[in-house]
Amino acid sequence: MYMGIVCGLVVILLIVLILTHDKGGFMSYDTHFKIDRRKDKERYKAFFYKRYKNQYPDQASLERAFEESWKKIRE
Repeated sequence: MYMGIVCGLVVILLIVLILTHDKGGFMSYDTHFKIDRRKDKERYKAFFYKRYKNQYPDQASLERAFEESWKKIRE
């Protein structure tokens, strides 16, 4: 009986992991942002500004943080 419950939980866990893998799983979305390096700088910029606009005191520091993040992704 307990073996059936354990097997059921393992199967459910595997299904959840498989379904979340396509969306980046449990990893940071920043580092796994799928980009086309020629075209997607503006799309990533919109994502970055929306996500981090409250964490930086002014526009200049937000822009510097964006450029640093963009460099990491491009590497």
